[in-house]
Amino acid sequence: MKMQKLLVVLGVLAMAVVPASAMLHEVTTTAGPLSGIGNDSTTPFDAYSWGYAAYDMGADGDLDLLLDLGSVKNIDKILMQNRTDVSSNGSFVNLVISVADEAAAGFSPTNISFYNTVVFNSYAAPPSADAGLWREADITNSAKRYFQIRILDTWWGTPSPTFIGDVKITEVPEPATMCILGLGGLLAIRRRKTA
Repeated sequence: MKMQKLLVVLGVLAMAVVPASAMLHEVTTTAGPLSGIGNDSTTPFDAYSWGYAAYDMGADGDLDLLLDLGSVKNIDKILMQNRTDVSSNGSFVNLVISVADEAAAGFSPTNISFYNTVVFNSYAAPPSADAGLWREADITNSAKRYFQIRILDTWWGTPSPTFIGDVKITEVPEPATMCILGLGGLLAIRRRKTA
């Protein structure tokens, strides 16, 4: 009985700390975590009240961005926000997101040749240029630090410039946390039935 109470308490505490769906971490869209790579290595981020504008400086037909999470995290989704003031044709449409082979010899996060595992290749959902709308890329779960976000298209039909309000990631909860949540929930249900 004491063990059941302990597990219920642990389950409740875990639910209070970590939502059952996932943990949401906000990543500030500045020239730190998100920056230009590849042919766009000199890409400036122009800051505005509504967010940021990024440019295809290399004029190679796509815009390569590097998302640096600071440490390895197990990611389920990457969310990007349209500019927040007015609807805009500069909002991104089609994305390819890849992760880097960080264990490769000579690895450099700014060398796009290391980003060879595609985890998302589609249109960001929902497909809308509405101001401030959060749009998600439901990626293949990836325990990585570096992500290459290649913007192939905006509503203008060109990737430059791309207007971004902000970026967030959804991290996969640890298995141990989910196990505690599950056990706590089951024991709470069992206790309710026996009461």
